[in-house]
Amino acid sequence: MAVAECLHALGGEGWTFEGIVAQRDNSRIHRVRRGSRTAAVKECLDRTSRAPDSEAASREYDALTAVADKSAARGDRSLAPRPLTLCRERAAYAMTWASGRTATEIVLAHSTPMDRAEELGEIAGGWLRRFHACMELSVRTNDFATRLDFISELARTIRDRDHSLTRAARVLIERASDAANVLMPASWIHGDMKSDNLLVDADGVTGLDVQLADENTVAYDLAPFLNHLRLLRWSPRGLLRRPHLEAMSDGFLRAYSPNSGEWQLPLMWLRSYLLFQMVANSAAGMSLRALAAKWPARKELASAIDWLDA
Repeated sequence: MAVAECLHALGGEGWTFEGIVAQRDNSRIHRVRRGSRTAAVKECLDRTSRAPDSEAASREYDALTAVADKSAARGDRSLAPRPLTLCRERAAYAMTWASGRTATEIVLAHSTPMDRAEELGEIAGGWLRRFHACMELSVRTNDFATRLDFISELARTIRDRDHSLTRAARVLIERASDAANVLMPASWIHGDMKSDNLLVDADGVTGLDVQLADENTVAYDLAPFLNHLRLLRWSPRGLLRRPHLEAMSDGFLRAYSPNSGEWQLPLMWLRSYLLFQMVANSAAGMSLRALAAKWPARKELASAIDWLDA
């Protein structure tokens, strides 16, 4: 019904439904076609109940509209799929079709050479640089002090039950001030920046699942992307592609900014904080299943905390 209503809003006649091309906990994406024109219809769902989520559909549609408007004003190539129509009552919207393979698929493919992995990082960094340039804000320090109450409360909850998390909390608190004082560019924030959300083809790269969740320093997009690549190292395919993932990380930071080397401390602090959140949430129940699921995050957190504590 949601797809039918979106097609009706697009003009109805001549559109054919080709099927579901992606399904996640919070969405379903359908491909539709009229002649040579291809479009996507996304249904937004509540992650828990799987009920239609109209607020999410409106938020994502508005984000795509803002990106399209800002890109056009700069004369830039479209950075994300262009929004076509919103069916808020059905928690769905239509957008232009984006072709290509995800950067994750490409870097993990056995046929991808090292120089292509580095190039993928440069493509990702260049895309994010252009994305942030659409809403360039004044340079500022990071807001890490606002995270300290959360860290302290979790540390009190955990106490002596998890020494690695207790140490991580201590180091995060000790290094927060130094990390926060480093000046960084600021912009709107993608909200789910990872290689899964970059489609690469011969014509360039398209960003997916743009959230525009906040306005903050660019660390809040850089750190999640770097964490995602680090965690991929622990996946079955990623274990054999670790050098390629590291080359992609290096290319990403280099292409994003020549000043990225000056941001090591705030980026490592935020990466550690995000990993700390992941691990702490699973540690609450302390079940073996929860601990096993977050084991890669624990390993990466320990490595990041060692760097901060050195």
